Amino acid sequence: MTIRLNAGTGGRSLPIVAGLGMSMAVGWSYANVGAVAPDLARDYAVSVGAIGFLTTVVLAVYTVMQLPTGRALDRLGPRGVGAAGLVVIALANAIALAGDSFWLALAGRTLLGVGTPLAYLGGLELIRRLGGSAQLLGSFGAVNGGSMGLALIVVPQLYPALAWRAPYLSSELLVAVALVALVRRPARGRAPAGPGELGQAATAWTPPSRPPARRVPTKVLLRDPELRRLSVMNLCSAAFSPIVSSWVVALLVEAGGYSTAKAGAVGSITLLGIVASRPIAGWIVHRHPAAVRAGIVVSAGLGVGGCVLLTAAGPVWLSVIGCAFVGVATGIPWTYVFTRAPNVIPAASGSALAVVSGLPLLVAIAGVPLVGLTFALPGDGRIGFAAVAALWCVLLFVLPARAVRPGAGPGVERGPEPAAVSS
Repeated sequence: MTIRLNAGTGGRSLPIVAGLGMSMAVGWSYANVGAVAPDLARDYAVSVGAIGFLTTVVLAVYTVMQLPTGRALDRLGPRGVGAAGLVVIALANAIALAGDSFWLALAGRTLLGVGTPLAYLGGLELIRRLGGSAQLLGSFGAVNGGSMGLALIVVPQLYPALAWRAPYLSSELLVAVALVALVRRPARGRAPAGPGELGQAATAWTPPSRPPARRVPTKVLLRDPELRRLSVMNLCSAAFSPIVSSWVVALLVEAGGYSTAKAGAVGSITLLGIVASRPIAGWIVHRHPAAVRAGIVVSAGLGVGGCVLLTAAGPVWLSVIGCAFVGVATGIPWTYVFTRAPNVIPAASGSALAVVSGLPLLVAIAGVPLVGLTFALPGDGRIGFAAVAALWCVLLFVLPARAVRPGAGPGVERGPEPAAVSS
């Protein structure tokens, strides 16, 4: 089957824009507070560490909400779940905007942890059900990472005019754009019809009229060996890379003697690597599936090598290469995991997406403070980065069984990795 995402097919562009808009709104809403942490600490009259908790609480609640979100996707469809997520994010920002109080901000960020998985997984599943290729799914991931980086640049520029409101008002704008694109239906009579024309568009855009015939038990999802393998593979993208990104600036300052500005500039290369690698990885997964297995092996080498180079905390050029390696190393594993997971148990595709993210999020929540503790040990954080490098090798033990395209055809309960389709 040939899948093309040309703009000429009516009724498709708007929901794709909505899905990408949800990805951007989630990434921005997660990173916007950290972009102006010292300023918010001053305005809220709290410590910078307390502002850090505004980000931690989002991640913690997000983790708890993963599986319920997946269940909602299977029952209600991505459009309704994604719209609910955007509304919850808007309400969360409204609470934070009610006054310059840390406790209002904390309440809003707690609610944000409920809305972000609804919007993120809803957008991802929307694009997948529209028949989006691995390239488009990779772009979804790149937009999410890019919006985080953009928030770090733009929100500080807005702060002089908007003060403590800057992170929340900017997030509201992005949510509004995504919501408008989502609630507007494609023009009548222009929806694609056949499978080659993204025949699943109607399924993605219209909520199911009744629940699925059979609800897959949670224990089946959690015990499925393929989903477990994908969960471990996803560690490099959703756990190890965020851990490195959280502490690379501190490592370069404490162990390498960099200035904070220089360390921040070098550390941002990690995010740029993520943004650049995911669409390219999508192209590889979609167009050259035979290269996926080798690509994942290379990704493991880049992740280990990048952490080792950063552990050296040497000259700037060496740290730039290390950060780039860490960012690029996430591309193929992330794209493969989120292309493959929904096809493992098609009757619970949304829940499968949630399951493969659960373990990495738990590791990230535990790993970030644990690596932080190593800065009190000899080496100024080098021990923590060396540990992450060693853990990255786990990717070599969960390689795909066969070098084939990760998607699966419809109508199977547990999809074996099928042969490549024509492009």
